[in-house]
Amino acid sequence: MNPINVMKLFNPFLRVFRRESQVVKTAVAPADLAAGLETSERDVRSSGQGMRIATVYSCMKLLSDSVASLPLEVSRRRGGIYLPEDTRLAWLLGVQPNEDMSAFDFWSQAVQYTALLGNAYIVPVRSHSGGEIERFLLPHPACVVYDSIHGTYYVNDTQSGYCDTLLNPDIIHIRNTSFDGLEGIGLIAWARQTLSITATGDEETRQRFATGGNVRGMVTNEPRPMDGFGEYADKQLDMLASKTDLFFRSGRRIIAMPGGSKLDIFSATSADMQFLETRKFSVLEICRFFRVPPSFIFADTSGNYKSAENAVLDLRQNAINPLLRRIENELTRKLLGESDFRRRRIQFDRSALSACDTDAQMKYASSRIQCGIDTINEARLSHNKPAVADGDTVLVSANLKTIRQLKEETSSNNNHDEKDP
Repeated sequence: MNPINVMKLFNPFLRVFRRESQVVKTAVAPADLAAGLETSERDVRSSGQGMRIATVYSCMKLLSDSVASLPLEVSRRRGGIYLPEDTRLAWLLGVQPNEDMSAFDFWSQAVQYTALLGNAYIVPVRSHSGGEIERFLLPHPACVVYDSIHGTYYVNDTQSGYCDTLLNPDIIHIRNTSFDGLEGIGLIAWARQTLSITATGDEETRQRFATGGNVRGMVTNEPRPMDGFGEYADKQLDMLASKTDLFFRSGRRIIAMPGGSKLDIFSATSADMQFLETRKFSVLEICRFFRVPPSFIFADTSGNYKSAENAVLDLRQNAINPLLRRIENELTRKLLGESDFRRRRIQFDRSALSACDTDAQMKYASSRIQCGIDTINEARLSHNKPAVADGDTVLVSANLKTIRQLKEETSSNNNHDEKDP
C-alpha cells in the first residue's frame, strides 16, 4: 500500500496522541500575523514589527508584487520546444489557486511568508476519486508544524477548515535561507537587531512629534534652600519635579520656576544621538537584508542613468530570480516528479519584468529577430499582433561570416581579377 495512504489512515490517532508542543498557540490577531508578527508572545514586541516599518513594507511589496506579476506557465515539450498546456493545473497555478484567492494574491502572499517568516507551505488538495488537484491552500506558517524526525507536516488551518498530517511529497515547502536546509529562517529573525533599532527610531519620532520635543531634566535646590528641612524639603522637591514633568508632557514649553530651585536638563539632543543619520543607516541596512537597491524604495542616493540601469539588473538577478528559481524547483519536484520533468515544465515568464518598458521590449524583439531566434510573426504574436505575409522566414544579420566563406569570396575575387584584361 502507498505509505502516504497508510499515514492518512492513522491521522485520527495521531491527533489524539499528539505532543503538546505541536499544538499551535497564539495570542496574536490574524491581521497581525499577516503583518509579520511572530506567534510567540515573548517575541511580539521585539520582532513583531514586520511590515509596519516603511522600508520593510516597500522592499517586501516590491519583491512580492514583482514575482506575482509574472505569468506562471505549465508547458509540455512537443517537437523540441515547450508549448503551454491548457489543463486544470495550469489554471490553478496561473489564474486561481483556490476560490478565495487569485494567482497574483496567492504568490504575493507566498513570497511574503517566505521572506518574512522563513517558510511558505502550499497544500495541494486532491479529489478523493481520481486524485486530481482541486485547489491549492496557503495556510499561515503558524498553522503548520514540521516534524523533521519523521518527515511529516501537521497542518491545522482553521480558516479553510483543513486539518491533516502530510508526508514530504504531499506538501510544497518553499524555504528561505536556513541552517539545516529543512526549515527556513525569516528576515524578521535575521534582521531582528536592525528592525528593533528602526522600530525604536519610529517610536522616538512619534513621541517627539506628539510632545513637541519635550526635554527631560531634574529639579534641584539652589544654595538658598526651600522652606523646611530634611525629609520635608525632599517631599517638596519631589512634588515640584512631578508637576514639572506633567507640565512638559502637556506640550507647554515655558514654565515659571519658584525661587530657590533649578532645572538641570540631562536628556541627549537629536544632534548628540545623530538621530537622523541613524535612521538613514537603518534604511540602507534593511535594504541589504532584502538585496533591494535603495533607489527602489526612494532612499536618498546619488546616481546617474547608468547606476539606475545597473540597479534594475542587480534587483532582477540577485533578488527576484533566486525567488523564482526556488518556487519553480519546488513546484517541479512536487507536482511533476522525476519521470515527467523532462517532458513538462513549470516556469515563470521572466519577459514580463520589462512589460512597462517599451524601449527595452523593442530592443529585445529586434535582437531576437536579427539573431534568427524569432521570426517577424513570432515577435508579432508575442505582442498580440496578427501575422503578416512572408513573416515566417527566419532572418539573420549579414555582418558576420565564417572563415570558410571569407576564403571562398577572396578566392573568387582573385579569379575574377585574373580573367579581366
